Amino acid sequence: MSPRRRRDQRGQSTVEFALVVPLIAIALLAVVQVGLVVLTKLSVTHTAREVARVLAIDPTVDPARIANAVHSAGDDRRIEVEWEPAPVGGARMVFVRVEERVPRLTGPVGPALRVTATVVMLGEGP
Repeated sequence: MSPRRRRDQRGQSTVEFALVVPLIAIALLAVVQVGLVVLTKLSVTHTAREVARVLAIDPTVDPARIANAVHSAGDDRRIEVEWEPAPVGGARMVFVRVEERVPRLTGPVGPALRVTATVVMLGEGP
């Protein structure tokens, strides 16, 4: 094999590598973004459960204070709490909905991702 032919093949490998690297980078970013969504979903679900658990025991506690104690997040987290009478027993049920924005790896490009979790728990006493 001549030296010129070997040099041409090295150039071809470089071009192929340059074409494939962006695709691999995009795939890697997508995998990491899905991981961030799953991590945020787990965190939001845990926060909603803990807020509902504490409110079921003591309805006078501030839900935001509970959520911050469980999981410190940005200012973009929303917590909604509703109370309804339970169908039996005269107790009340607490509905806790937590919503949080997922950090994006792409910066301002693309839609804002939000995850939510809703938990229903039977409160103690009337």
